[in-house]
Amino acid sequence: MDFGQNEIGGNIAALRKAKGLTQEQLADMLGISAPAVSKWETGSSYPDISILCPLARALDTNVDSLLSFHEELTDEEVKEQIGGVFALLTGQGSAEEREAAGEARLSELLHRYPNSQALKFNAAMSYDSFAIIFPWAGKEKLLAWRRRKRELMEQLHRSGSGAYRQESAMMLASLAIMEGELDRAESLLKELPEHSADPTGIWVQLYLRQGKAQEALKITQRSLYSSITHALGCLINLVLPELEGSFERCEKASEAYSLLAKTFGFLDSGQGLMIEPWLRRGEKARAAECFGEYVEKLTGEAVRPDADLFAPGLEIKKTEGMKATSREALSFISERLLEDEQLKEIADQPAFVRAMEKLKAQGGE
Repeated sequence: MDFGQNEIGGNIAALRKAKGLTQEQLADMLGISAPAVSKWETGSSYPDISILCPLARALDTNVDSLLSFHEELTDEEVKEQIGGVFALLTGQGSAEEREAAGEARLSELLHRYPNSQALKFNAAMSYDSFAIIFPWAGKEKLLAWRRRKRELMEQLHRSGSGAYRQESAMMLASLAIMEGELDRAESLLKELPEHSADPTGIWVQLYLRQGKAQEALKITQRSLYSSITHALGCLINLVLPELEGSFERCEKASEAYSLLAKTFGFLDSGQGLMIEPWLRRGEKARAAECFGEYVEKLTGEAVRPDADLFAPGLEIKKTEGMKATSREALSFISERLLEDEQLKEIADQPAFVRAMEKLKAQGGE
């Protein structure tokens, strides 16, 4: 197999700089001279085969990645591989066994395909699902999953391209805010374009001229799904107490949320948005009723986006017998709600007590 010296040298230099190491520091870690590292990076010589593994470990990579050799994955293959991880997480065995199997499989995939941006992005997002499926795992494990997600997003941000670089910047900004790194979050967000045109309409025209009506349909449906989720997120933001919105604005946002969710087949948690506005008015009974309606949605039947509007652009799974929220997640939610200072104001309300009893019962407590 023929590897270009310049390519390998450039790869070593990029990985070293990403780690924040000087040539001298890397040389000290490997027990060699700094000029040897310089020769690798300038393409004057190869690293000796005996040092490849220690070098890869020092740069937090593997030999395949170090030598720029990798098998590539198509988007469909990435989807299939991540689906296999989720099958392990939700399959047979105890929760501990499923968690360990899922983590091991994800790590193995990332090691085998170290340069697949699509895999890294989907793997990073999978760690959010780990936290949802196994909320009982404990603070240390939850923090470890968040750190792993951040590591993968940092890798994408450094070396990713196009959409993956932008997506990773947004994810990293969100994590930075959670951890109080506000300057870092602002810097990341400023990288993003203020205005980004949506090319969906042009893609549709192209696909139709090419006789690919099915592709035109799929991209339209995916764009619609993205637009609806974005709109729902904006409506949630409108009721944030920090925005000091009027009660009327909060009510309209809640109603609009419910209307959108019902129209397009999303989980309708619009009433949950009104808990805080009713509390601001001193209407504890109404706030408790909204909480009760919110819990009804969480513990009710699962809903999926309307297949007539979103399939085949999205894979719409059947939901017969499925609940909107898993048993493990309900248990986690009930614990967190009991710790919510705001909800303690309505803890004595009958509607709240009934809702919490239902939540605990379905969460297995």
